Amino acid sequence: TGLLQLLANCSATLKDLNLDDTGISGEGLESLPLLKLEKLDLGYCQNLTITGLLQLLGKCSATLADLSLDHTGISGEGLESISLLKLEKLDLEFCRNLTNTGLLQLLAYCSATLKDLNLCGTEIYLESLPFLKQLEKVNLNCCGLTNEELLELLAKYSATLKDLNLNWTEISGEGLESLPVLKQLKKVNLWGCKHLTNTGLLQLLAKCSATLEDLYLNGTKISGEGLESLPVLKKLETLDLKYCQNLTNTGLLQLLAKCS
Repeated sequence: TGLLQLLANCSATLKDLNLDDTGISGEGLESLPLLKLEKLDLGYCQNLTITGLLQLLGKCSATLADLSLDHTGISGEGLESISLLKLEKLDLEFCRNLTNTGLLQLLAYCSATLKDLNLCGTEIYLESLPFLKQLEKVNLNCCGLTNEELLELLAKYSATLKDLNLNWTEISGEGLESLPVLKQLKKVNLWGCKHLTNTGLLQLLAKCSATLEDLYLNGTKISGEGLESLPVLKKLETLDLKYCQNLTNTGLLQLLAKCS
């Protein structure tokens, strides 16, 4: 009742609504006028239901560009009737109940507009993703990602991807020889990738050496050695090597020589 009254009083002007970590379910909003919301944050709303989410999204589907559902219990299923035609950013971090079917329903109407997708801590099979024409940023932190899935993902988005977060995944980076050049990739985060090898790092960097600006290798086991054949990283501005306990003087010299 309180949320309904609040939204009813500002429905004509409200663009950004933050309900993070509140007790709302979202239900009971049928009588609410249409909203002009562009950003909606429902993170940590543990009582949020699919019915409530449907009602909320139904009131702002024509304008919403940024939706955060992180750390909620939603599965995504039951949303096939919602058309989020302007959605550019979707945060599903640690949505442990998210299913492949639910994700497909969420993405069905925004595949042409979505630029930023956060799947951190989810158990989604990446092959189930539809093609997202404008995808620039993807967060797969703590996902059960394989090298084969990484290859498929990067090949699919080689022309658009700018920011790639693979923190705490089990990828080695190897097997990327056939990958097209990643034409726009500027940021790669490999923090905590314990299985990353020098060979895998070399293969990945070779595909983005002309554009890469930020590289995070903190907490990996790479030594840095064996990178002699790597092209110069002409635009590299940030290199994070903290907690790289296997890094050698020789490896560091080779890395720095590529961004001097």
